[in-house]
Amino acid sequence: MHLDMSLRSCAFRSVTSVELRFSTWLPCRICFLGDRLLAQKRIWNETTEQVECHTRPGGPIYRMYCGNVTEEDRRLGSDPDCSYMMTHNATLTPGIPGINLELFKGLHRVVARMKDRKEESNNKHLIESTY
Repeated sequence: MHLDMSLRSCAFRSVTSVELRFSTWLPCRICFLGDRLLAQKRIWNETTEQVECHTRPGGPIYRMYCGNVTEEDRRLGSDPDCSYMMTHNATLTPGIPGINLELFKGLHRVVARMKDRKEESNNKHLIESTY
């Protein structure tokens, strides 16, 4: 399956789920590096027909941000794009392809805050249970 067909299918399922009021379940995922939304065509693996949303060496995000950077520049942090990739997480977030970038960034921030609050709540319960 080509990326275009996959995106169309994903968009159709997403719109259908919203129409059927399953808005908390979106079948598609989009990839962020920090607060940067990455184009799926840049991180799509034709062989596996999957998005590769990770920063491991050899992966598409690594090649995009650090592919042409020398080992010394990488170690010294002198390349701003490579430094950005090394200091930020790649995250798959539910989303609908083609929706406004600012809307996705907002959704990404909300999901991150919800995860942080859940972790804080879990930590609070652990602390309280030790007393």
